[in-house]
Amino acid sequence: MDSLSSPRKRKRPSYLDDYESIDEVLPIAKKKVIDPEESKPDCLLCGDIADTTKWDLLFTTGPSKFSLSEILNTLFEEEQLPPSITKPYFSTGYLCQVCKDYVRDLDRLQHQVIGVKKSIISKLKNSKHNKKTKK
Repeated sequence: MDSLSSPRKRKRPSYLDDYESIDEVLPIAKKKVIDPEESKPDCLLCGDIADTTKWDLLFTTGPSKFSLSEILNTLFEEEQLPPSITKPYFSTGYLCQVCKDYVRDLDRLQHQVIGVKKSIISKLKNSKHNKKTKK
């Protein structure tokens, strides 16, 4: 006999019978046809088409762990906008590279300001002048 062929056949595992007896019809996923213009989403901030790079609003900005969406929503909640501009709400969508960089810079600068404020308050608490006035 040939070493590759064997006179014995392998038995079918009994647990496979359970799966073969199920006559369940599974739905076929439909493909979504994408419009070429839709594949290049507009930046929600400036309105330009994000040609090369698009950034999801759920993307985190870095050390703060806040998403681009959270930073923009906080900014526009606190900012006094002219009456002609309605306050936007950013939940889904994309930003272009330039706008994403602006938002990340804003977040980084806000955290630096918080750090500087804490340092100034700490210096005041530990100052000699403050200790003299307590006596």
